[in-house]
Amino acid sequence: EPLVKGKKNRVKAIHYIQSFDPADEISPELAHRIGKAFARKCFGDNVQVVIATHTDKSHIHNHLIINS
Repeated sequence: EPLVKGKKNRVKAIHYIQSFDPADEISPELAHRIGKAFARKCFGDNVQVVIATHTDKSHIHNHLIINS
């Protein structure tokens, strides 16, 4: 639903998960840098994004939360 003046937007954020293959032997720091580059390339510099890099599974992955 597009933003309309005077109406609340139902979408608060957009959530992406970016996973890396364990065989790639990527470090958490590199995974985070890749997440930042992905967000900048896809959404530009004028975007609010939280990137959380997780190492709690057998594969490193990023959660990217984009402010709508």
